[in-house]
Amino acid sequence: MSGSQQLTMTPTSPITRRAGVYQIRNLNNGKILVGSSNNLRRRWTQHRYHLRKGSHGNPYLQASWKKHGEDAFIFETLIYCNLTMCSYYEQALLDLGRTDYNMTPSAYVGMPGHRRSKEFLDSLSKRMLGNKHALGNKNHLGHKHSEESRAKIAAGRNKNPPVWSEEARERASKRMIGNRHTVGNKNHLGHKHSEEIRNKMRDAWVRRKSRVSSNLGGTDGTDARQRT
Repeated sequence: MSGSQQLTMTPTSPITRRAGVYQIRNLNNGKILVGSSNNLRRRWTQHRYHLRKGSHGNPYLQASWKKHGEDAFIFETLIYCNLTMCSYYEQALLDLGRTDYNMTPSAYVGMPGHRRSKEFLDSLSKRMLGNKHALGNKNHLGHKHSEESRAKIAAGRNKNPPVWSEEARERASKRMIGNRHTVGNKNHLGHKHSEEIRNKMRDAWVRRKSRVSSNLGGTDGTDARQRT
């Protein structure tokens, strides 16, 4: 069956855990997103989870989901295939031009060894203009606030300092009982182990190191099991 036939087909089989190529289709305007996965059912669950939370990585699909509502979208399996062929068939469908919600026309973006084109990087740079979290913006990590801004931030923090009630303090105290990392416990920082304990720890470290060395087939660090 050709790629165009697969793209316009209406699947009748349920969504399974098999690998394959899928589309998410908007019933209101016919727009689609094409993708592939090694587990189609899990992938649809992931899409819906992030779309419902408003945290989906695809802003085009997220905006359309918010506008039309969840009931306007369906997940359709286009083709089942071997995992190694998923990107090949996905790219064949993308080449037909049906990339309404896809952020890039390439199915190989993000795969090891793939390099983004200059055109893609330029378009990404333009989209980041005006983004207050983008590189170069004054709100980017590394920016130093002025003395006036720092004073305002400090005043805001001091205005409503966190205050723990006696009930909250008691609950926190009970939660810490039995915690071996709490202050006063012998495992707390600053505790000095006895000579007997230190010898046991040293012996255990030597045994772990010898086991790791026995699993290595050579000085290059490759696992011997990978070369058999």
